[in-house]
Amino acid sequence: MSLLTRATKALKKNEKEPKKKEVTKVKDVEAEKTSADAPASTAKPIADVIGLTALLTEKGMYAQEKNVAVFRVKPKASKGQIRQAIFEKFGVRPIAIRTAHFMGKRRRRGAQSGMTPAWKKAFVKVEDVTKLASEDA
Repeated sequence: MSLLTRATKALKKNEKEPKKKEVTKVKDVEAEKTSADAPASTAKPIADVIGLTALLTEKGMYAQEKNVAVFRVKPKASKGQIRQAIFEKFGVRPIAIRTAHFMGKRRRRGAQSGMTPAWKKAFVKVEDVTKLASEDA
């Protein structure tokens, strides 16, 4: 049997079957309201979601003299998420945030080759860097 005849038979079969009406279920509005009012205690902190970790490098130490802290975050993290995570974790409002993307590097072990993951560096300017250092655990 050729592909053309199979296709025509399948089309005829679909045309003969009556179309079923879809029944929509009415959702319980009250149940939705109670679930929306419930506290989100199971939600992870935003700092864990975006992978906020401090970067301790020589360049970062020089940046701290200018009240700039350096953090490593996931590549999809936005500046707004970084701002929110800094405030939640340290209780300090950032003045400015600059970000830089870093692509993964090729690594080899013998014949096996792979890539290190891509990441993002966030330069966060605050009024006093020592507030970030004292809270960091």
